Amino acid sequence: MIYYISYYSYLNSINDDGQTFGLWQFSFAPYVAICVINLLFLAMYIQAYSIAPVIFYFIHIILFYPGWMFVYNEWKDSAIYKNQLDFYSYGLFWLV
Repeated sequence: MIYYISYYSYLNSINDDGQTFGLWQFSFAPYVAICVINLLFLAMYIQAYSIAPVIFYFIHIILFYPGWMFVYNEWKDSAIYKNQLDFYSYGLFWLV
C-alpha cells in the first residue's frame, strides 16, 4: 500500500522550479514511511515503558532518518546534492 500511494502521488509531481521528482525522491518517501511504521509497531508491543525506549524512538523517527539526509545532501558526489530541502518542502512527502 505504501508503494502504490508513493508511486501515484509522485507520478506526475512537479516541484516549485518546474522539475519532476526522480526515482531517488520516489524511493526515499516509502523508505521513511516504512521505517517510521516499523518503529511505531515495535513501540506498540513494548510491555513496560520507561524513558529509554521513548527517547530511542523519538531520536530515530524525528532526528535520525531526516538528519542523515541533510548530511547526504551536502555531499558533493551524492545524487541529491543541494536538492533535499525542496523535497522536504513538498507536501506529498509528508502525506506519504
